[in-house]
Amino acid sequence: MPPVVIFMIAGAGLYAGAKWFAKEFARHADEAHVAADEQRRRASRADGAPRDLGPLEFDPVAKVYRPRETNP
Repeated sequence: MPPVVIFMIAGAGLYAGAKWFAKEFARHADEAHVAADEQRRRASRADGAPRDLGPLEFDPVAKVYRPRETNP
């Protein structure tokens, strides 16, 4: 009889763990969908035009052009 009780407890623990894992997986999937939708919304603009960054300056350290810094 004791092995049956041990198997029942182990089975209940595995079942609870599987339910918890499925719930967490679904929650992370929902968060990923929300983040992807937000990223897609940010990427698509109404007119489809790129943003105007203003005048650019060459950064010799990074070897890229960056927007000119304005000092207030």
